[in-house]
Amino acid sequence: MTIKTMAQAAQEHKDWAQGTHSRIPLGFPIIDDLTRGGPAPGQLLMFACYSGVGKTTWGVNVAVNCRHVPTLFISLEMDARSILQRLAAVDAETPTSKVEGDVEDHGRSSAIESFVTRFPLLVINDEPSVSIRGIENTIDEASAQVGETVKLVIIDYMEMIAGTGIGKDSNSNIEDISRGLKKLARKKDVVVIILHQCNATAGEGFEPLTRRAIKYQADVPADYTMAAYRKHLDPSLTYDQIEEYRSEFHIQFLKTRGGSRTHPFGLRHGYNSESMKIYPPASQLAAEFRPWDQPEIPGF
Repeated sequence: MTIKTMAQAAQEHKDWAQGTHSRIPLGFPIIDDLTRGGPAPGQLLMFACYSGVGKTTWGVNVAVNCRHVPTLFISLEMDARSILQRLAAVDAETPTSKVEGDVEDHGRSSAIESFVTRFPLLVINDEPSVSIRGIENTIDEASAQVGETVKLVIIDYMEMIAGTGIGKDSNSNIEDISRGLKKLARKKDVVVIILHQCNATAGEGFEPLTRRAIKYQADVPADYTMAAYRKHLDPSLTYDQIEEYRSEFHIQFLKTRGGSRTHPFGLRHGYNSESMKIYPPASQLAAEFRPWDQPEIPGF
């Protein structure tokens, strides 16, 4: 245990606030504008949504938005080539099918070649099962690989991380993993973004999430909790309505430890389903900071 006087804590805070810690903007005003520039090293951000909404898509967009930040993308579900195809498509704003087709038909993809050149600070670990200790070791290896200290770690996704104990129930494992990731963020002085899949039986991804939908209170250790939903997944919609909403991606800001405002209803972002590119609202966040003509959501 480290005991500090208030004077020591105040000096530590001043050094941190005026130092080179640099918050990391994620390219989404819904969090960047409300946190004075995005999450800071040592903080944990959880991004939760139901299966099929786009947690990996959001993580890929963040990685593309953070081109100048040494970043480690840990993909526990998809192999590196599949993640690369998505990354290149988002960066080039071109269909993922074209990226794959160009390589198949011509042996090369200009989108991939450009991405490889433009993103020397991004590395991918696609080992299908890794523990928190393994993640810590991978951060060191990634830093050595890119020649700079990794500052952003994106993990896809929580349920795929190797458990921290034998014989524990899922609840206990998830809680331990979440706390372990927070400790890891502080120890390595990195921003950790953990993607989290909500309980599939609790909803279908077309309505705003509440923190109640997040399994096992997994976001309790997190400094920030974000979520997403997509209206086009509503099974009651007509075909025309589905097509109308397909280009929307709603992102919510559910929790912060920093005292800033949250946005539980979410902001509507543009979305290209072919390239998987997410486009932030064109207008200022302050102008968008209102409910989207939706009923009050219980649980907040």
